[in-house]
Amino acid sequence: MLTIRITRGLRPLGRQPSARLVARVLCVMPVERLPLVSGTTTVKQGKQMSIFLKFRLVILACLSLGLSACITWPGYRHTIDQENFYLHITASSRAINEEIRFNAEETELLFLPESAQIELVVTDNIGKHQLTIKEHQGSIVYHYRLNGRKTTFGAKEREWFASQVPLIIEKSKYRDGPSQA
Repeated sequence: MLTIRITRGLRPLGRQPSARLVARVLCVMPVERLPLVSGTTTVKQGKQMSIFLKFRLVILACLSLGLSACITWPGYRHTIDQENFYLHITASSRAINEEIRFNAEETELLFLPESAQIELVVTDNIGKHQLTIKEHQGSIVYHYRLNGRKTTFGAKEREWFASQVPLIIEKSKYRDGPSQA
């Protein structure tokens, strides 16, 4: 026999759970309900845990493991989400993040480490600008979209980015100019 204590705090959707529900939540084999004795429900174990229940348990375990991996990824992330301005910077560590450099005029990006990425989304009177900046084989690569359409990162787009660099430096506390090593 297995005894399960049902407390008043366990009320899904405002009702007292049945012994069968509690047993399944606790991953116990299917049960038969016996009368309540002073706040305790006594249940008997069934023959075997069903395959469906085992499958649900495996899926739940995999989902929990997957979610915990997302939450504990190593690396450095810096996100600024304000009205019409979104900046997300990722790097493998805070030290790598601090290596990101802009020019002294605050108009362009000078250095972006290999493991770093900058995502910038700005909405203005022209539309929604989406810019992802990565390092690829020693050069900085810009992926730009305007109102969802992929666009080449030409002179007009570079001018727009130059207008955003002072905001990026101000909001993310980056230094401009060469590294102070």
